[in-house]
Amino acid sequence: MVFSTALFWGALATPSFATVAPGPSDITNCDDCQNLVNVDVDSDGRVTTADLLIVYSNIRNNIYTAASDVNSDGFVNMDDFTIVKRCLGCTVSASPFN
Repeated sequence: MVFSTALFWGALATPSFATVAPGPSDITNCDDCQNLVNVDVDSDGRVTTADLLIVYSNIRNNIYTAASDVNSDGFVNMDDFTIVKRCLGCTVSASPFN
């Protein structure tokens, strides 16, 4: 019984921030895009070139917005751009940040 209790407490002790932000290489199909909370930057339900241009503009102008931080790593950079590019054409849930 001590062993199962140790496993239980060990699972609770795992910090939530231990999750690694997805990278562009983690995106292989639209199902992968569905797992990202905010890949639909403009919240229209589809990943389009408009989403790509918003992220690109924010990178170029050094602007941070939660909606453009597609992988939620705290930065708007080429990783976010590449993830949106790989998700082009996918239908996804709207971003909660807009």
